Amino acid sequence: MSTEMAIGRRDRNRIRNRNEILEAAQKEFSKNGYHDTSIQAIAIRADFAVGTLYQLFGTKENLYRELLVDYAEQARVQFADALSTGKTAYERLVNYVRAKGDLFEDRIPLARLILMETMGTGVLFKSGPKPELNLMYDVWHKILADIFEEGIESGEFRPVDAMGAAVALEGMTNQFIYHWQQEPDTFQYDRAVEQIEELFLKALRT
Repeated sequence: MSTEMAIGRRDRNRIRNRNEILEAAQKEFSKNGYHDTSIQAIAIRADFAVGTLYQLFGTKENLYRELLVDYAEQARVQFADALSTGKTAYERLVNYVRAKGDLFEDRIPLARLILMETMGTGVLFKSGPKPELNLMYDVWHKILADIFEEGIESGEFRPVDAMGAAVALEGMTNQFIYHWQQEPDTFQYDRAVEQIEELFLKALRT
């Protein structure tokens, strides 16, 4: 076996191990919260030695951060696809709101932790700035603001502050997802989409 092939196999194993540990970490953090989740519990669920987790991530906080960064990257891909579908700015924004619900559907227990970070009250926020997360949130607000701006320039939306509209839309979707996390058996996200359309997006139309 060549050295190059051996390195490739090690890299593949490392990536597979990392993904399995992150999957286990998502379940533990979702069930117990950040503070009541231990590296040992994650290692047991993932069926890895504790030393492997420390080797790959260093600390529990680093593992938690990588979990959120992974989530943010998945969100970016899924939301970008939603925002590229639709003939008008209005349609693209509605598609985005629906895609956000689709992303969270299988992650409702994790929603509270994610929303705490996005609203600045989470573990990572309190422990100091994390540029990679902050940048993702800032870039995403800018993308939404650009779509609102397109709608304004085309005459589809009345003149408003585009960034303010983007932040407002994020706030509404986050609050609905928070309620979904609180009442997962009864909350209907499809109804939330309808309310966002009626109370906000349609009100911006000219």
